[in-house]
Amino acid sequence: MLKIIVVSDASGETAERVVRSALTQFGDVAVSVVRCGGVRTPEQVRSVVAEAALRDSLIVHTLVSDTLRKTMLQEARIHAVDAMDLMGPALDRLAFHLGVSPQEKPGLFSQLTEAASRRIEAVEFAFRHDDGQRVEELEGAEIVLVGVSRTMKTPTTLYLAAFTTMPADDGTGGVEVTLGQGAYARIKIDNNTTNFPAAVAANPSVSSLNVSFSFPTATADWSSGAPIVGYGLYDAPSGGVYQGAAYALTAIGIADVSTVDGTFTFTAPHGRIVNDGMGMFISAGPSSALPSGFGPFNTNKYYVIAPLTANTLRLSATQGGAAIVPLTVGVGALFVGQSYVQPVFNNQTLTFPIGALQFSTTSR
Repeated sequence: MLKIIVVSDASGETAERVVRSALTQFGDVAVSVVRCGGVRTPEQVRSVVAEAALRDSLIVHTLVSDTLRKTMLQEARIHAVDAMDLMGPALDRLAFHLGVSPQEKPGLFSQLTEAASRRIEAVEFAFRHDDGQRVEELEGAEIVLVGVSRTMKTPTTLYLAAFTTMPADDGTGGVEVTLGQGAYARIKIDNNTTNFPAAVAANPSVSSLNVSFSFPTATADWSSGAPIVGYGLYDAPSGGVYQGAAYALTAIGIADVSTVDGTFTFTAPHGRIVNDGMGMFISAGPSSALPSGFGPFNTNKYYVIAPLTANTLRLSATQGGAAIVPLTVGVGALFVGQSYVQPVFNNQTLTFPIGALQFSTTSR
């Protein structure tokens, strides 16, 4: 019976797999495969070769050290032992094409796979124990993060909902189109950096949804024809935890805003005109925070315009709601976006191209 000694300066697992894979091509043959790992000195190499010579064995090795491979070659010739080098030719060809010498450190592949496995296990452990689940197993954690609800959560899938009245930041007070009414359903969106890219440096608190999608074609008027004023993200297709607001916008750009006598003087760039009832989404300009007189307004929130004259206007938190009065006089630059407010009637399909929805990067 042929004896094959698998020699490695690491575990020898890779070499043994190659040998056993090759042996399957020979059917049911009598072969003994013995793994000899941790061979890292010339003396250990000589000992293995001497044993192989006594038993007329074949040596298959994956030694990454050039010195050990040369010792193996010399000793095999002296003792007339057949020694097959699986690693050397591969390292030599790669070094030639890459123009880089190998590190010759044993066990690097095992270290990489072990590190990857630990990362996967850590992520799976976090998901299994999220939100207070399986507390009896927490002693197996190296780090435990404790916080109030809705903090430090990262749902892998988000669901986009349509609202006729936008909810508050905590998700309360909103009026969503009734699920199932006229075939309405939330849209499933994978939560990743492709669909939700990072915000650009010019406006770090707002980004756009980098995916196109369509709601189901309406089989009846949604919410009796009431206009859809905005959208929200949830972590479930029904119910679930509110993750933040999103709005269908066309960017107006950077605008200068000043607050005088409880009103705003708004100069829209590029000759854009704002109208009564138009939704607006605002955030701080590229080089400053909100104007000092802008409170109690907040960034990344939806407001409705109620103009007094062409460029002097008030903002309301809701359609037809009371105007919010600025606290003090202030001047600053703002990013401004115009919101699409539209009803959805029978046989209509609400469709959005890439970049049509804007969302706050702090809401997710």
